[in-house]
Amino acid sequence: MLPEFDRFATTLLSSGVSDDIKRICTIVHNHISDIAPLGTAHGQRSKKIIEFAQKEYNATSSAVATRKIAGPVAKFSLKRMERLEVESFRGFTEREPFDLDAPIVLLYGPNGTGKSSFFEALEFALLGSVEEAEARRFSTVTDYLKNARTQRYVRPVLRARNDKGDSVQVTADNSAYRFCFVRRTG
Repeated sequence: MLPEFDRFATTLLSSGVSDDIKRICTIVHNHISDIAPLGTAHGQRSKKIIEFAQKEYNATSSAVATRKIAGPVAKFSLKRMERLEVESFRGFTEREPFDLDAPIVLLYGPNGTGKSSFFEALEFALLGSVEEAEARRFSTVTDYLKNARTQRYVRPVLRARNDKGDSVQVTADNSAYRFCFVRRTG
């Protein structure tokens, strides 16, 4: 798993991220064997990262310590998510578009307003699976993902900008986007 994280870190760092992100990247790299086995459900992975970051952040250099990767680094053409459209998916009955084209996107709302459904839609659009559905052992993932009121399931659509600046529909790829998920919901 370390080479996979190193490829992700190399791609991330090539985009000119802040020193804060470089420090967190180094902390994750240093503790990957403790973090990798944890899932995203119930914030397991993020809680462990926060635990390490609270202890080590101030003493961590922004010079990222990734190991040399054998062979060429995978070039991912997606540079920024733009829009997620969700309909008949978990808590969403009607079509809901989400504008993601910003450096930081915050999602806030009281219980029952669709925050978890939003993150599961994003997870499914990027990875092609939802960890919580697998953990709950539904017979099919669509049984878990369909909206209870409409009894329908519509696959979420995620659009992103590629390295040429074109808007493209994202194809789910677990191996490429797995490290995008640290924590789904709180």
